[in-house]
Amino acid sequence: MHQSPRTWGYVCAAGSLLLGIAYLVAADAPVRMIAVNSAAFLIGSFFSLVLMRPGLTEKATSALAMPFMALVLLLTAFLGQQAYGATRWIALGPLLLQPSFVVLPFMLVSFSIERSYITTTAILIAALALALQPDRGMAGAMVFALAVQAVLAADRLVLTALVGSVAAFVVTLLTPDNLPAMPYVERVLYSSFDVHVIVGITVLCGSALLFVPGLAGYRLAGADRVACISFSGVWFALILASALGNYPTPVVGYSGAAVLGYTLSVSCLPGRTKINNRTRPTKGVG
Repeated sequence: MHQSPRTWGYVCAAGSLLLGIAYLVAADAPVRMIAVNSAAFLIGSFFSLVLMRPGLTEKATSALAMPFMALVLLLTAFLGQQAYGATRWIALGPLLLQPSFVVLPFMLVSFSIERSYITTTAILIAALALALQPDRGMAGAMVFALAVQAVLAADRLVLTALVGSVAAFVVTLLTPDNLPAMPYVERVLYSSFDVHVIVGITVLCGSALLFVPGLAGYRLAGADRVACISFSGVWFALILASALGNYPTPVVGYSGAAVLGYTLSVSCLPGRTKINNRTRPTKGVG
């Protein structure tokens, strides 16, 4: 019996985190960065399990969580910490957290499972927030993920969400983005090779692990398949953004928000496998 995509999600999250820690150690990063990423993994895994608790349906989770998450993004655009003309962060004591990395992957994968007027409105509010922040990397990831969903299972709601996301992305393209690269956070796919070629390969392997859970569910049917492909699409787009611009490198770089976002989005993956052309629930957390 094959492991479920959700089980693969937790395994790959842990593997990518450990490879990222290996990079941080080799690059002589501050110990607090390793501690923050590790703590984010534990916290994210806990809340991921809360979202999967028995009796809480996917529809209820989306209807409850997505409007709240969209509001967090919008409030961040107006009340968050500003740097170099961007307002993408909130301060948690001495730490700066990028909420879009925490909530947007969950929102996008969840939207592929449960489309309604409520979840579509939440996506549109999130797109508006990304345009206001502005956040070109996250806005591009939103366009990519929604385009994938439109190709796989087009309907009026996803097309509406896609149009809104494209409009937000265009706004970010027209807005200057002067944020410099921060050590151990951005440009990690390149700077890791400056440490050692083996370290660079380690980072690439850690990034590649982020796609595996979605691939594990490629042969599933219906909404489960769309969710898995959307999951891989979101994280592919975010890694691509980190390669093309000064945006955080997910999980393998220092970014507690990205680690939280990955583990939360894993909760949207199906906890079932396809056996003899039938879908059957798996046991345990997967």
